[in-house]
Amino acid sequence: MLLCLMVGSASGQSTYRLQPGDSIAIWVSEQEGLRRQVTIGPDGWLSFPLAGHLKGEGLSLEELEAALSERLRVYFKNSVNLTIMLQPNPMHLQTIYVAGDVMTPGAFPYRAGMTVLHAISVAGGRYRAVVSATDQDRVVTVWRAIEVAQERERMTAARIKRLEAEIKGATFIDTTQEGGSDPLLAQEQVLMDARRQALATQEDARRQAGQLYGQGSAALREQVQAVERQIGLARQRYDTTARLIAKGGAEASRLIERESEIAELEGRLSQLKTEMAASDRAVVAEEARFKTLMEERKTQLLVELQEARRLQEETRAGIANSEGILAIYGQNANAGSRGQTQELAYSIIRSAGGTTGEIEATETSLVQPGDLVRVHYMSVGEAVARQTGAIPGPELPEGADAGAARPEATATVEVQ
Repeated sequence: MLLCLMVGSASGQSTYRLQPGDSIAIWVSEQEGLRRQVTIGPDGWLSFPLAGHLKGEGLSLEELEAALSERLRVYFKNSVNLTIMLQPNPMHLQTIYVAGDVMTPGAFPYRAGMTVLHAISVAGGRYRAVVSATDQDRVVTVWRAIEVAQERERMTAARIKRLEAEIKGATFIDTTQEGGSDPLLAQEQVLMDARRQALATQEDARRQAGQLYGQGSAALREQVQAVERQIGLARQRYDTTARLIAKGGAEASRLIERESEIAELEGRLSQLKTEMAASDRAVVAEEARFKTLMEERKTQLLVELQEARRLQEETRAGIANSEGILAIYGQNANAGSRGQTQELAYSIIRSAGGTTGEIEATETSLVQPGDLVRVHYMSVGEAVARQTGAIPGPELPEGADAGAARPEATATVEVQ
């Protein structure tokens, strides 16, 4: 009787009880359309055709088979031939965790008989430098690239200050933020002075051209007025000659001479007015040309400023990227040197009895489901202290069983 009770107790402990998220495959031999896969919902219930909704959480597979058979029996004449099979659920797989100085820390599936060395292997092995610590030429190359980029960034910043001053129409570049003379700003000031001088020369040429055109227009206007007076006098002589011819005091040919004189003067007047209009148009065209030149210069300055700012942003991004690469080289070099001069230390974080403790381990120590394997480099002094017993290894919490498997234990710890 005692043996039967023990067997029954062991069987009861090993019976799996369904829980939310479990997926089960159900076969009903009497009806092909009722064969399907069902997932137990978060509320612990499941749905099945004809059977409706029923509670699945907490039932064993046999108990669920019986409950389903009872629901479906009313739809079949004979007894229902029903089979339920539990499908694998990744949520319930046993897991271990590896943290510290390994290549890929994280969670990994547990396998029976797994050791600390196995755990380190699945985590990619101990951490090693991606770049060799002796690869100093790459570090030098990156440093030189940073120095060149920094000098380019300073030159671009000085250029931006000069362009901003030109757009504002200022005479000098603002150097109040620099607190002293900057050779780059001095060079930009020289360029700014040269461009301003070239602009002043063009403006002076425009002014002189305007004066010349104005003087020419004034001279033509005076000539027009003189010719108009001559035409007036010629018309008076024409009228006088016409009266004399009517009285017989002059020949008719004299009238033709007067008409020819008037026509010649009117032709001269027309030519002068044409020349005067052309001179006025030249003055307007010169003013428009200079105005267009100034607008184009302003547009060019804005384009140069935008391009300089874009180059400055790209240069700063390149400097940041190079500094990041240099930092990686430095970290890898330190890690590579550390990996050669230091030893690895292993410990297992394990939960038991509601508490969490740390166990000093070796590569051959067995790992249990839910364990967190911590790997870190220790200094030579720490290694000697551990060997001599000056630094005792941590122990399990009181009441913890080092050999007990606890797949549900997932402790939160601070990882070095």
